[in-house]
Amino acid sequence: MKKIIILAALTMVGAAPAFAVTIDFDGTLPTYTNLATYQEEGFTLTSNMPDATLIDDNNTVRQSVGIFSGGTNSQSIFWGANGETSTLSLSNDQGFVFDVLSLDASSLYNAAGVLNLSGTLAGGAVVTENLVLNGTISTYNLSNMMGLTNMLISFDGSVYDAPYDLDNIVMSTVPVPAAVWLFASGLFGLIGWSRRRAITS
Repeated sequence: MKKIIILAALTMVGAAPAFAVTIDFDGTLPTYTNLATYQEEGFTLTSNMPDATLIDDNNTVRQSVGIFSGGTNSQSIFWGANGETSTLSLSNDQGFVFDVLSLDASSLYNAAGVLNLSGTLAGGAVVTENLVLNGTISTYNLSNMMGLTNMLISFDGSVYDAPYDLDNIVMSTVPVPAAVWLFASGLFGLIGWSRRRAITS
């Protein structure tokens, strides 16, 4: 009976729908420069270098530095400062667990720059993935960034020159707080039902 109860509760959790979202930086912003945080699609990106973080409006920055390569959208986020380890922290505003499936990125001033991805899993463990970039905005499919509560995107500014840019961060989210509540309430309900049935039989 206990196995049946646990299986039923797990089935309830597994039925929680996943939602695909894309942060494309194309929404209206109160400011395009000095961005400490950026919010879109229920997620927040937090920069440790606000003075060096901005939205590249219609590829203006790429054109001004003479490295214009289209990308898939008109706007991306630029970030990073020379001599510093620059980070962007990505989290869900509702505390939902999420998968990061892919992102577009480039390194403007480096022949081959490296972005370090570090994801914190719901249980507290950490997974990592490194992306070797070039000056062209390209799509990178990710394999390790699954079941996260937070993802840190970073590069060592003492080794690689700024700026880097990101676009089209594609994610899938599952409403974990709701799923956990359903799991707990369903489990306790089934346990109570099984106990009442055992007493009356």
